[in-house]
Parts: sequence; structure tokens; C-alpha cells
Amino acid sequence: MNLKTTLSLLMSLVLTTSLTAQSADNGTNLPAGKKYLLIETFSTEYCPNCPSGHKLLHKQVEGRNDVIFVTHHAAFYTDPYSIEQSNELTGFFFNQDYTFAPSIMVNRKDFGYQDTQGPVSNIQKCVNMIRKADQDTMFVTVNMEKEYDKDTRLLKLRIFGQCAKDIENPVINVYITEDSIKSDRQNGYNGTYVHNSTLRAIITPTYGEPIQIENGSYSWETEYTVPGTITSIEDYGTGECFETELVDENTNIVAFVSNYNPQDPNDCEVYNSFSAGLTKEVVSVENTAADMHENTAYHIGGNLIVDGDFEYAEVYSVCGGMIMRTYDKITDISNLEKGIYIVKITKTGGKENTAKIAVR
Repeated sequence: MNLKTTLSLLMSLVLTTSLTAQSADNGTNLPAGKKYLLIETFSTEYCPNCPSGHKLLHKQVEGRNDVIFVTHHAAFYTDPYSIEQSNELTGFFFNQDYTFAPSIMVNRKDFGYQDTQGPVSNIQKCVNMIRKADQDTMFVTVNMEKEYDKDTRLLKLRIFGQCAKDIENPVINVYITEDSIKSDRQNGYNGTYVHNSTLRAIITPTYGEPIQIENGSYSWETEYTVPGTITSIEDYGTGECFETELVDENTNIVAFVSNYNPQDPNDCEVYNSFSAGLTKEVVSVENTAADMHENTAYHIGGNLIVDGDFEYAEVYSVCGGMIMRTYDKITDISNLEKGIYIVKITKTGGKENTAKIAVR
């Protein structure tokens, strides 16, 4: 297939998921899998700057399919979607006497941009934090198998994967989030505001459940009755505890593997994560492509980021003209005009892979 044919096909397809096989620092060959970023935000309906902060954040990752969001309704009073676990996690990860919103954690890691004593920062610093997280090597895979009975609301869940490095205190965390929650009381926004990725419940203990990694593999199983409604903690403005419906079709299961150090919130890094809709079929990451060594590329914060090992990458216009060639994982492309571009990635040996990016 020539480049022109590839470009034509890419213009009619959504960018497929990226499956990368990376190497750990010690040269260990890692199992193939997808690397996700877990972005946790802190936001409430009483926060006047939260709508604009979330808009900024989502603009930075627009078009990416490797980002998982969790929103804690905490850190700036409490609202009808605040739960006790979010309040507890807020206190732990801020690790100081005061909290603020909108704020953000990326993989619960301190990237040097933090505004707190923990891994939490002002949401304005999301670009730098995401750029740093993109450079981390994946060495844990996270996969999910589930069965959900809508009549009994019983969820049977298995989280499993492989790990190529030692983790001091590995834990599995499983969250329930909900999208498309409409509200007319969001401060700083006129009209009906839509809350997405709202943390509604935690299936595991709040700080995760310990897992055993044996021969480079782990597996964790549970059965859980999904509640039909969620009762909040006391709302700051009204003093009431609100009971709100959990809509199955808008509900997601988020799982992630992390370290847990109860003495240090900066030692609780998330190594990989996975998310699937409660009522939707899970496509196993390990079986979504025949070639587990594909690369892909992203545009974020004015930079071209190429994932995985490669020899060089070339950026083409949709008409097929080559604009530039780079040998770096991160390349400044802020001078490109707005539009769609094709990135052709060449690996050692001549094997090629293509990806589509949008510059906005």
C-alpha cells in the first residue's frame, strides 16, 4: 500500500488504538499493551473557575484515545455528587491544610510542577504534566473481563495483566464513574452544565487492594452489586445529602494499578489504567491488533509526541506533501497551521506505521 492510499484511508477512519511494546530500563521486554494516562481532577459546583479549567484541560488532550478521566467532587466545598472517599483522597493527596479547585493529578505522580505537598497541581499546569507523563515507559498492562446483569445489578469483574518491574506495594484500584450528569447549578457557567467522569463509588478499598504479582502476572476478581442510586455527603450550600440516580448507560468502570505508601502521597504512582462502559462489551487490549509493536503519534501542547521505539517520523499534509522529518520523541510543531496532518513513523528495518493528528 503506497502513502497516498494510506492517507486516503486515514482520512475516513478514526485513529485506532495504539499498542506498543516498550522496554524497561533494564532491557526487559515488556508485554504488549496500551499505555493510558489517568487524569484525576478536583472540582465542584461551587467552583466558579472549574468550567473554564476543564475546558482548557480537555482541549489539551482532544483527539487522544489514551486518556482516562476521574473527577472528584471535592477540594472546593462539597456538592450533590461529593462522596466521602473523594474527600478522604483529597486530604491525602493535597497533603496540606488547604485545598483548591480546579486542580489535577496525572498518574498521581510528582512531575515537579506541583502546587501542593502532594502530587496535585493547579489545572493550568496540565500541559507540562501530561507531556512528562507521556515520556514514562509502560511496564504494567491492565486488562478487564466483566459480566453485568442489569436485572440484579450484579457485576462480576476480573482485572489482570503483566508487570515487568518490581513494585514495592502494588495495589489495584477500581472506580465507578458516570458521564452526562446534567446540572443547572454550576457556578461560573450559564445554562445546563454537563458533568463527566464523576466519581460515584469505589469498589476496592479507598487506597486500593493489595495484589500479588507472581512470575510477572497478576489477577484480581470480585463480585459487586452496582447501586441504583448514590447518596452524597452533606452539600455545602444546603446542608442536605442528595440521592441521585446512577444511569447504567452512562457508567464506566475504571481500573488502575499503582503503588501505595500510606506515609507519602508522592509515592503512590499509577503505572497503568483501563476503562470500560458498564453495559458495553470489553475488547481485550491483548487482542485488538495482530501487530503489538505499532507506534502512534499525538499532538499536545504544540508538540508532536511519538509513542514507542522508532527511527524517524515524517509529517505530511493531507495532500501528501512532506512537511518535516524528526528523530525525536517530542518535537515542537507549534508553527504548523491548523488542520489535519498524517504522521508516517518508520522503525529500524524499514517497517512503517501511520497516524493522524489534528492541530487546532
